Amino acid sequence: MNRAICGALAALFAMAWSAPVSASPELTVVPESVSIAVPAGSRVAVVGVMRRARGLVPGFERWEGILVDEDGDGRIEIALERPAHPAASRWIAVDLGTGEWAAAERPGAAGERVEGQLPTGGEISAGATVWPVASGIVEVLVVRPGEGEAAGAWGGSVWDGGPADGDGLADGAAGVVPASLRPVGDSGAAPETFAAGDLLIAVTPGALRYGITRVVEGAEEVSR
Repeated sequence: MNRAICGALAALFAMAWSAPVSASPELTVVPESVSIAVPAGSRVAVVGVMRRARGLVPGFERWEGILVDEDGDGRIEIALERPAHPAASRWIAVDLGTGEWAAAERPGAAGERVEGQLPTGGEISAGATVWPVASGIVEVLVVRPGEGEAAGAWGGSVWDGGPADGDGLADGAAGVVPASLRPVGDSGAAPETFAAGDLLIAVTPGALRYGITRVVEGAEEVSR
């Protein structure tokens, strides 16, 4: 191998070694709090769905927000107001700078594990105005990574045939319309259409199953 080739390979290895690595957030869920490990200074969109019983009636609560690692220590903490009550919960965090995400759950008190992916994975095309999700109540969060005012997150609840359903029909699949979602934190007004790079998150509050769908340019079909 001649010196020119060796030099080129050395340069490539040096570039690969020095290139920044996008690390996914790391979540730890305990009864009292949620801890998120992130690259220092990160801005993170978070959604949590917690089972709660209201007397004998099962129910759930939702937590959402955009949080910043302001002190640069690489950790964000969420203190839960009623730590004794969530028998189980599902949490998902998305780094708004990189689009990297992670999910975690708090197991139920009786050793139950709440896991499994909602069948919404796959891709939808940029410019779409409806995202089909499962029937029943679904908690959703749309996250648009990036910099500046365009980045943000928007959330809401949707169920088949409900007022936020994209087609308004009880036809077996609710549809999420981005314009109907509410801004989270300091996000601007909800977008009219989905854009390439968006992450679409769905959580079923009953079984705490979740799904992540990405928006890409030129996707041929929508996954259900």
